[in-house]
Order: sequence, then C-alpha cells, then structure tokens
Amino acid sequence: MVSILPRGPRRLAAVGTTVALLAGAAMATSGTAAAAGATQYVKAKPVCHRAAAGHAACKAFRLVQVGARTAGARAMTAAAAPAATYPVGPRGGYTPGDLATAYGFDPNAAASRGNVLAIVDAFNDPNVRSDLNAFDAKYGLPAETSTSFRVVGQNGGSTLPAKDTTGWSVEEALDVESARAVCHLCSIVLVEANSTGFGDLAAAVNTAAALGAKEISNSYGGSETSVPSTVASAYDHKNVVITASTGDDGWHEWDNVNSGGVPSGTPELPSSLNTVVGVGGTALYLNADSTRASEQVWNENGPSDLTGLGWGSMGATGGGCSTTVAARNFQKGVTGYPSLGCGTQRSATDIAALADPYTGFDVVSTYNYGLGSPGWITVGGTSLASPLVAAMWALAGGAQNLDYPALTLYGHLKSAPATYDVQVGGNGACDTSNPLACKSFYAGDTPNGYWGMNVDCAFSPNDTVNTGQCYAQKGYDGPSGVGAPRGLATFTAMAPAASLSGPSTVTHGSDAVFTGTATDPFPGGSISSYSWTFGDGGVATGSTVHHTYAHAGTFTVGMKVTDAYGVASTKTKTVTVS
Repeated sequence: MVSILPRGPRRLAAVGTTVALLAGAAMATSGTAAAAGATQYVKAKPVCHRAAAGHAACKAFRLVQVGARTAGARAMTAAAAPAATYPVGPRGGYTPGDLATAYGFDPNAAASRGNVLAIVDAFNDPNVRSDLNAFDAKYGLPAETSTSFRVVGQNGGSTLPAKDTTGWSVEEALDVESARAVCHLCSIVLVEANSTGFGDLAAAVNTAAALGAKEISNSYGGSETSVPSTVASAYDHKNVVITASTGDDGWHEWDNVNSGGVPSGTPELPSSLNTVVGVGGTALYLNADSTRASEQVWNENGPSDLTGLGWGSMGATGGGCSTTVAARNFQKGVTGYPSLGCGTQRSATDIAALADPYTGFDVVSTYNYGLGSPGWITVGGTSLASPLVAAMWALAGGAQNLDYPALTLYGHLKSAPATYDVQVGGNGACDTSNPLACKSFYAGDTPNGYWGMNVDCAFSPNDTVNTGQCYAQKGYDGPSGVGAPRGLATFTAMAPAASLSGPSTVTHGSDAVFTGTATDPFPGGSISSYSWTFGDGGVATGSTVHHTYAHAGTFTVGMKVTDAYGVASTKTKTVTVS
C-alpha cells in the first residue's frame, strides 16, 4: 500500500501504536483527565446520517472512545504537559486561544461589535444556551444575554421545531460555540429549521437575512442534483457573507463507497452555488506556542492513509466541479483555475479551515442522542470550518458592501496573497499519493475502474496526472480554494486602485483637463466606468475629461471609478479657480 502519512504535532497514531499529546490532557471516558500513561482508543464518527434526496446532512464528525481492536481506531496516551506546550481543551482538542494564534486574529476586533452572525441548523437543541454558557465560563467569557445569543424558529418567531433526535444538536453546539470562540463581540442568532429538507433550511436562511445577519453559516449539504432549483435564491443575499461546508465525503462524495453507497458524482449544495463562500476542510498542525506548523487537505479515507477502504466513512473534505452552476468570472480568472478541468463550471471550494476531528475543537454538547457520553466532546468536519470562516469575516467587518464577498478572497490571491497556501493532500481516493503510484497500488487498474465509480479526479475521464480539481497545488486548487486564513487581511475588502491628475489652479473661462487611471485587483475584472463631479454642478464621464469653470472659487473635483463587479473607488482633488 502506498502510505504517505501527515506529519506534525497533535496527530493521533493509527491503531496498534500510541502517541503522546503535546498538551497532555487526553480523551477520558467520563470527561476527566485519564491517568498518565493510560492508552485510550478513539475513532471519528459522523454525527448525522447521510442525506436523502432533497434533504441535507450536517457535516460534523466527533471523536468517540472505542476498543483497541476496532477497525480504524487510533490510540492516544495521556501525558503530563511539558511547560512549553500550548493548552488543550477538556477533551484534548484545540481551544479558542489555539485558533486565534494559529489563524492570527483578535477575537475582540472592534469591527465585529454589534455584528449579527447567524447559524442555520435543523431541529431544536433545548440545551444549546446552557451549553454555550458552560463553554463561555470555561474560557472566561461573559454569560450570554438575550441580545448576545438568541434562538428563533425558521420563520423568525419563538415557536421552535421539534427537539432533535438525529444528532443535529451536536452540530448546533459546535456551530454556536466555535462562532463564539472566534468572535467575542458578535451577536449570534441560531435559526432552527423545522426539518432537514432544503425547503425548510432555505426558509431559515431567508429569515437569518431578514433579521439583519451580516454573516450566515450553513454547516450542511446534499447532492446538488437532488435539491430543487427553487432553493438557490435563498442563498443569494447581496452584501451578506453566506458560508457553506463543502462536505465530509470527499471529491464528488466518493467516500460513500466506503460505506457501501454510490458517489453522487457532484459536489454538495449549497457550497456549489456561486453566490456563497464554499468552505473546505484542512488538517491543522501547531507548534508549541500554538502558531501554525503546517496545514494540509483533510482526508482520512484515501489509500495513502490507514482508514477508509471498508472501515466506513472517516471523513474527507468535499468539493469538485458543479454540474449545474457556472463559475463567476473572478473564479474563472484566477491563476490555477484551468488546471481544475471544470470548463466554465463552479468549483465548490473558495477557502478552507480546520476540519480534522483528530485534532478537532472541544465543545460542550449535553443533548446528543446515541452519540456517546454528553458533556465536553471533540468535534471536527467541515461543519467546524464554516462557522470559523464566517466568524473571522465578522471580525474583519463583514461583506463590506460587496454583492458576492468571495470576490475578496480571489482579489487577495491575485494581488497580494493573504492566505496560507495549502499545497499538500487531496480529497480523492488517492489522497496525497501521486496518481501513478495510486494506480500501481490498485494493481494497474485505476480507482474508477476498480470500483466502477469515480473516486479520484486524476482518473476521470482519462489518466490525467495531478489535476487541480482534487489535488492541492501551489496557489489556487479544488480542495482548498485560495488556501487557509492568515489574519483578518484574508477577509478585508479590496477596491480598484485609482489616481486622479489635473491642474490645482485654473483661470475661470479656460479649459481644464483632468485624467483618471485605475487598475482592477480582481481576477477577470476590468474598469467599466469613470464618473466625475466638479463641485459647481458639472458632471462628466470618461477617463479623460474637460471642464470650464464660469466663476472663481475653490472647488472639489471628484472621480468615481467602478469595475465590472460593481466595486468602486473614489478620488478627490481641490482646484482653485482665479
């Protein structure tokens, strides 16, 4: 078997070995620290069932304790924490402080004060407020108030849906607690849909927008071909950041094979819509001071790992080329897009963040049906990545008047990269392995031929080596999009760079000539218009304009430059008329 295992701290060992957590506190049966040296075995399991046609599934994995001989189990050893190592959560996962240091943000950023951040999920978690307060208390945050956190039904009222019986309560705990971990000053509203049907979820998204949310996180998805086209409009709200998990079943949902199913052959909706920000998953490794050591594509299922292949779904970030939605020009125009082989179709991933449950993030969930002991748990999946990105965007000030905020990500990638470039891994069956080595592992057959299904883009439809659709590469790629966040600059809006030239003094009655120049920072963009005002009621259009002042005085010349995406910059100049 081809084996290229991820390297770095805080990675659990495969079954049969042990590894010490750098920060010590290990998984414990009752939520308390295990005795030093005691080996414990865990396995990541999906929180929600697979989605039926027209429905969505949540995209969370949680670690559960299993026996040493359980297929796919990984071992941990509790160990005393060295003084120089960073802290871990109550169950051994990452903490809010780890995330802030690794991704380089201030959770109390002033731009987020009063910001409304919405979370959309299905069913009711009756313990979500008390769980969030327990999380807050652990990390020294104030208790939630009626304005800092509220729960509404899918139509915005106080009537809530039926209590969860399928695992979505874990999803809700993850979403609201990870959002609070990132954004301390945000006002969080949880909108609970009546069911997992896309009609109900779409109604909840519209409600979130109506409540004034500047960011809306959606940690769920379903095959785009099984979703009614009428729901797409719910995920199109101008000047609102709408994030969506790309899924936990790999490229085009190929990981269904591991659970005896059939891949859909499509990415997941809503991430495949070109009106949202599709968020993929990474495995994030930290140094002793919580700074990022490395980050790669999250994939537990390929043959180059030691999981999957008949052991059931273990998780891999989703994505792929949409079969129904066209790419926007800023995605098509970015360097690297042609290597995806999407033609003119959208690639579902715009950015990526932590999803690996084997490092994961610790949250409190006390209303989780049949998923192990309630309390502190370690959770991952692209369900974690979506609220993390939405909350970081809130810290940066939200969409900042952009119709489609994903434009910001592609602008930074073109002009001055502000992301961590994820260059290792893949979300197909071959994972980090070179496709030719993967083909050798399958005894000369391709993975697609081996199973009779498309499970790796490098073999679909032909033996094309290292296509960017499901392999990480330098710059833009399918599994990680533009990369992972690197400070709030990743989410800071951009605009055309403009300059204005012309005389500072003129004589009334004489012709004055003013010239504007501008460059557009966005892929596929161009300057579409120049509009001028002269301070005396006169207006003009064009990059070079003439104006005659009839009277003496001091006037302000204004030039507004607008690009093809509707993004504008304004420059002014003072002119004295004698």
